[in-house]
Amino acid sequence: MAVLLGDSGMSWSVTRPTLGEFGYRPARNRLAVGKIRRRTSFERHLTEAVSAARQDRASGRHLLAAARTDEARESLDVMGWTCTDARRAAAAMCELAGLDDTKLHLLRFGSNAVFAVDEAHVVRVMRPTTSETDVRQELDLVREFTRLDFPTARLADVAAQQPLKAHHCLGSVWERLNEPDRDRLYRPFGQLLRTFHQRTDDLELPLEPWRPLASSDRRLVESGYLYASEDVTMLSQWSQRIAAELGQVEPVLPGGVIHGQAEIGNVLLRAGDPVFIDFECVATGPREWDLICTAVKITRFGRPEQHYRDFADAYGFDVRTWDYYDTYRRLWELCATTWLMQHGSRSRKAAGEIETRFRSWREDNPNLQWSGVLERDVSR
Repeated sequence: MAVLLGDSGMSWSVTRPTLGEFGYRPARNRLAVGKIRRRTSFERHLTEAVSAARQDRASGRHLLAAARTDEARESLDVMGWTCTDARRAAAAMCELAGLDDTKLHLLRFGSNAVFAVDEAHVVRVMRPTTSETDVRQELDLVREFTRLDFPTARLADVAAQQPLKAHHCLGSVWERLNEPDRDRLYRPFGQLLRTFHQRTDDLELPLEPWRPLASSDRRLVESGYLYASEDVTMLSQWSQRIAAELGQVEPVLPGGVIHGQAEIGNVLLRAGDPVFIDFECVATGPREWDLICTAVKITRFGRPEQHYRDFADAYGFDVRTWDYYDTYRRLWELCATTWLMQHGSRSRKAAGEIETRFRSWREDNPNLQWSGVLERDVSR
């Protein structure tokens, strides 16, 4: 029997952990049933986590505490959500919006799914775990950005009130924008991000504070059972270390509204001009976080140094010169690793890349090259 200390200092004991001990009750809808094999694997993972806690009580408590969160339990209920499920929801949403669904074409599938509907519209389908409060907040943000004359994607004018609801999912219909030549986008991207930080100082919508480790800790619980317990424990220990370092960080830029997913993949073009998309992670926090992604990707993915120089010069600050750059670099890399862990079963290439990222953590090697397999915004 392992005895663990809770955050309150009270002790609790676990002999053989099960999903039930963490308050997990499988929902009975089609999405939640899943495979018995997956539940069994996850149960085994929790057992191994407790075993690891005997050797390292702090890291074991950190991982198990994450497993107790409501957010993690909800996500476990729908781990089987697929492109097919998303397409079914997208088709139903098109019908609600008065749009033809016969030419639906998948553009992106990750934290959410985006389908092209026609030349003028895309429909964005959120995972079933996404709360209506969060979706409405994002739509309100876009309307507020319009008031501030900031260039963002625009909601489409459709027959139904947004957000749309279908097949346990929420969604929305947007204008269809153009994909840019990303090699030429770094300087405009830096200018766009600077403008975003300046104009959102007048934002009137209340925002939640930035939660830097929430997404990575949640993903360790959601998909960690698919990986060796020593790797999951290692990442949990890194999460603890990063959390401790974050408490010592001293930003040099004025704090305020942050995009939260400020990366070049979240910039599209309208009539040749760059606009931001995806506002699920907008929060109040340190502006340095919005600069980290571009800086780290140049090194990790072996991209041209001139791309970063164009970005940093346009924004007006080189985050690499900041004393706490390595702390934020590790935080971003933890988010990137756990994001990809959700997709490890999609291809051998993804599985191989996950192992490469694990190795960079084992060796604490900031120069080991990663590939951008399935690359998308990872901060959420």
